[in-house]
Amino acid sequence: STTQVPILSINTDTTNTVASSTGRIGIGTAEPHSMLDIMGTGKTDLLTLGTETASSTLTVMGGDGTGWAGGVHNLVYKLYSYNDKLYAALSGEAGEAELWEFASSTWRQIGGDGTGWGTTYEYVISMASYKEDLYVGLGVTAGDAEVWRYDGSAWRFVGGDGTGWANSQYEYVRTMTTHNGKLYAGLGDTAGDAVLWEYDGSVWTLVGGEPSANAHGINSSWEGAGSIIDSISFNGKLYVVV
Repeated sequence: STTQVPILSINTDTTNTVASSTGRIGIGTAEPHSMLDIMGTGKTDLLTLGTETASSTLTVMGGDGTGWAGGVHNLVYKLYSYNDKLYAALSGEAGEAELWEFASSTWRQIGGDGTGWGTTYEYVISMASYKEDLYVGLGVTAGDAEVWRYDGSAWRFVGGDGTGWANSQYEYVRTMTTHNGKLYAGLGDTAGDAVLWEYDGSVWTLVGGEPSANAHGINSSWEGAGSIIDSISFNGKLYVVV
């Protein structure tokens, strides 16, 4: 189901901050005014900031029939820019894990519903570019933690289901980060499942977390954590939040 979203604006009608029953909120002093308009009616609307005469407005650029249909997906979980194109990860219930590409003012679905992965996945939860290809991480249900690679025309399964980590244990590929020429995938959701895997383009290697239940953290890393929350490459080192 969808919920009507009120219009919100930052304007300059008075010297005070005002709010009305229509949901309009204003701050400012004089014309011309700036407006922030939320014009979508569902969670899966993408908004873009543009300029029109003396106003700046937010307009819907994806959802409600612009690209994907309205009232079908729960949310746009993540956006990613790659090769001068915009990618929107749609997520929510089983079968809603889709990836859409925006280029030349047009959306097209490039992943999900049998294009690459099947129709049972809930989330496209992480994205990264590595060696000129786009990588996406899936998840929610135990066994759904998979990594897929897109070369601009076709998908290839590269991680999970025994390729690297076990088939049924992990729920999410929470994070993907490139560092020193390698790709790092952070998994987890259940206590002890926070593991970090390194990929060189052909082989996965476990480099962080518990290799098995009640084991010591590999490479003197963490133990017992449920998930990799975030990761980033900074000043020649890889930082991980668990």
